[in-house]
Amino acid sequence: MLKLNSDHYDDVSKGRQLSRPVLVVGAGPVGLTAALMLARHGTPVRIIDSNASKTELSKALIVWKRTLQVLDPIIPWEQFLNGHILAKRAIFLHDGKKIATLAFDSANQCIPQGVFIPQSATEELLISSLQSYGVQVERETKLIDFKCDESGVMCSLSTGDSFETSWLIGCDGAHSTVRHKLKIEFPGSTINRRWILADVELDGDTPEESLIMEQGSGGTLGFFPISTNRWRLIADDGPYEDGVTYEEPTFKDIKNIIEAKSSMRCSLRCTHWISQFSVNERQVENYVHGRVLLAGDAAHVHSPAGGQGMNTGIQDAVNLAWKVSLVEMGVASPDFLNTYQEERHPIGSMVVKNSGRMLKAAMIDNPVLSAIQRIGMHFALQIPFVHDQISSFLSEDSVNYRGCSLAATAKGKYRPGDIFPDFKWGECSATNLLRANEASHICAKEENSLRLGFGGFEVTNIVSPELIEIFGGDVLIRPDGVIAAIGESNINCWIDKISNSY
Repeated sequence: MLKLNSDHYDDVSKGRQLSRPVLVVGAGPVGLTAALMLARHGTPVRIIDSNASKTELSKALIVWKRTLQVLDPIIPWEQFLNGHILAKRAIFLHDGKKIATLAFDSANQCIPQGVFIPQSATEELLISSLQSYGVQVERETKLIDFKCDESGVMCSLSTGDSFETSWLIGCDGAHSTVRHKLKIEFPGSTINRRWILADVELDGDTPEESLIMEQGSGGTLGFFPISTNRWRLIADDGPYEDGVTYEEPTFKDIKNIIEAKSSMRCSLRCTHWISQFSVNERQVENYVHGRVLLAGDAAHVHSPAGGQGMNTGIQDAVNLAWKVSLVEMGVASPDFLNTYQEERHPIGSMVVKNSGRMLKAAMIDNPVLSAIQRIGMHFALQIPFVHDQISSFLSEDSVNYRGCSLAATAKGKYRPGDIFPDFKWGECSATNLLRANEASHICAKEENSLRLGFGGFEVTNIVSPELIEIFGGDVLIRPDGVIAAIGESNINCWIDKISNSY
């Protein structure tokens, strides 16, 4: 039988009335997710942002499959697709000729590999869900300073408010005030290259549900769909030159870029947003600094190639929130948060490295190397294994925590540390079983159910002999949708480890 220390867990799960709210700084997608997940787990939270309102810009434009999965228990993935564009393929062109196509195949799965959706719409979904827990973003409010010790963090806000929080979570972007106040380094480099970005409306023949990457004598240009006839354009404008002053790009500049670099039969109707940027590749060495925690761009920044930034940050927040809640409940010690660093820092490092490689591939100027690259891409993407590996990297479907301290060593297709898999289960995805659940336990018989939540989390028992056969035993699923343990004895050991080892 599965066992729990009933006296301890019963006391924890009855109340969850915690005195000091966690403070989340930054109300972009990462901060909103952190606050939402904390509220979901019953942890009091405040979230502040220096801006007067949410963004109205498209900014981060794609939500990949792993992000859809980790948010699905609260925001069903169908809501992201509603009125937006399914990501079906990436088409690679050189001087107008198709080199390769990368299909985002969702065969035998229900959740799409990705959805093109403006960041403004993503924030709307997160804010609406957060408000359902009674939490409002405190706008036009800045973090001025903070001082921390072992018991908490004393914060000073621009409103004149000073209060003590149990945890301070910095989700305030690449120029993070939280990170600067910690006085820690942000090691990495800036790539000496000017990139131009614009949200545009186009007239003409444009492919549907596809992102387009064009290379050729005119340089590199990417198109990403936003809505019907509306696209995000990103163009490589070459290295910065010493002594040259670069003005903000204009409508005329964007028109010239399309005419010079694009082979698509289209013309520029209008622009909605134009900007320029340089790429930084940086990552802090540690996401955990006592009672101050970093997530998203505050912890790692990289090339926009692959659309990984917001997605990685949202997944940081989901991983972190349930662990903070468990510590706040008194079930685990603050040392438990080292598992956040252990699990998420390597993922951030991998994203910085791989997105950088994609960017460098797009900047190849040497005609011989460019030809070799085209030939290699053409043949490589016809190999199913290579095709699937690249697609899995982009959708972040391959992210796992195997080998980490919270994932016991195991064999089999599904293992501890893996995300709960998306496979067709009747008329829907198996992941639908996790919706509205804080944690889930799959068992063969009702008498094997977990009677109490581990920690203060409520566990939904799913009685399914069919799923037991697929997984090879009872399965405990963490609040972030990751498989915690498989098999009755392993589940008991995992629960004991949380409360006794941290």
